[in-house]
Amino acid sequence: MAKREISASQAFPLRDKKGTKIEGVYLGMQEIKSNFEKPHILHKIQTAEGEAVVFGFTSLNLKLAHVKIGEYVCIEYLGLPDETKKAGQNNAHKVKVEVDDDKKPTEIPY
Repeated sequence: MAKREISASQAFPLRDKKGTKIEGVYLGMQEIKSNFEKPHILHKIQTAEGEAVVFGFTSLNLKLAHVKIGEYVCIEYLGLPDETKKAGQNNAHKVKVEVDDDKKPTEIPY
């Protein structure tokens, strides 16, 4: 079995553009050390075009925690909510995560 590490520079930030969609087989997540207190989380998805690596953010990470490796997933970035928070609070990025139960989970060979 050949393993290869994914670097943060290979990931794209899903939250840069509202309406961005990605779908394919969920391959799992990887933590990358960062200069901050918490590590970066990268999610890997096998799409029709190849392997995509997406930067995680809180709402995406929480939802993908319920997706099993090998399940077919569709992720859509919905943007920031319209309402504004109080000073010092950040708006939470919104994302829709769907699992296609009609597609059988794919067995990942690692």
